[in-house]
Amino acid sequence: MGIRVKKKDIEDVSLFDNKMKRHKQRRAIIITLASIALLAVCFYFVNRFLTKSYNGYEILNSKAREDNNTVQYISYDHKLIKYSRDGISALSADGKVLWNASYDVKNPKAVVCEGYVAVADIGGKQAYTFNSKGTTYELTTTLPIIDVGISRQGVLCVTVEGEDYNQILLYDSATGSELVAKQTSIQDNGYPVDSAISNDAKKLVCSYVRIKNGVLESDVGFYNFNEVGDNYEDKLVGIIPDQQTVVHDVVFLDTNTILLCSDKGFSLYEMLEKPSEIITKTFDGEIDSLFYTDKYFGFISKDSANEGSKKLLLYNLKGKKILTKDITFDYESVQMSGEDIIFNTEAEIQIIDTNGNLKFKYTLETPIISIMPSNDKDEYILIDDQNIVHIKLVEDKK
Repeated sequence: MGIRVKKKDIEDVSLFDNKMKRHKQRRAIIITLASIALLAVCFYFVNRFLTKSYNGYEILNSKAREDNNTVQYISYDHKLIKYSRDGISALSADGKVLWNASYDVKNPKAVVCEGYVAVADIGGKQAYTFNSKGTTYELTTTLPIIDVGISRQGVLCVTVEGEDYNQILLYDSATGSELVAKQTSIQDNGYPVDSAISNDAKKLVCSYVRIKNGVLESDVGFYNFNEVGDNYEDKLVGIIPDQQTVVHDVVFLDTNTILLCSDKGFSLYEMLEKPSEIITKTFDGEIDSLFYTDKYFGFISKDSANEGSKKLLLYNLKGKKILTKDITFDYESVQMSGEDIIFNTEAEIQIIDTNGNLKFKYTLETPIISIMPSNDKDEYILIDDQNIVHIKLVEDKK
């Protein structure tokens, strides 16, 4: 028995279907427009947060210094390290002593990697490491120290100088055991200019300079202390030989990314196991300053076409240039923290973000010795002749 459907019933069903389709279409359009509006609002507030400008600061805390200007300060995981010939202290942003230790050296150099600090007597034979609690490891070398480094695990790296050879020594601060002793001949390898140990202490990169047939040459050696390095003589897994420019700065930007800098440019390498070149760039003008974080690196380069002019060049860790900006003001020091590039003289501070926007410009009433970030946003530590001042930037309300 068949089912009969009246024409009117078919028309009613068709009409209902059309209404449902139009309803769904209107609903989809409304949802889409609402989503676009929400994204626009979110983008506005995120962009406003990221591109804030400031016109002043408030003082969160000020503490009188109880030392003199022979003491040096460096940044230490958003805190401070204060060191001199006779000791070292870790300070909070408010100037509170977290730990301290005594020693006796003539020419101290301090370096930091996350929670570890190393101090070496350059030209002497003493080196020290300190963890986040101030626990001390002391090393006495047989030869004079010419450089020092530290990894995030507390592996101490010292370069020492002999009469016709140099050594790079790695020590475990926790046990005092020698991990690596790398010796090079001054005649064959040259004089060590700079070296860097990776954060995990598994890789080492060294730059050497020598004069060959009256010509200044530079080599860069890459060492791997993992199993891969066991397959290579002296664990040397790569070398850049016979360069005509001296690599004077070697930096591990992260565990696997290495920055090599000369007066006229840079090379960026990735080293998972062996070195692989990412990019090499040569500038027309000389490099005036270098700054970097674990996300960016940058230079202030002299403009060869315009005497006295300088340019800021900022790159990410893939070697992509993300900012070029003319620098038309004087500065004595430049550093980077988070998304901020911080310039200062003793009388003025200027902060530029990674988009090239001027975030902060301020003329100080009291000359400062240095400025250091207290976090990755808007808090800083100012050090002058008499005080340690913890400040927070105040947003421009205009």
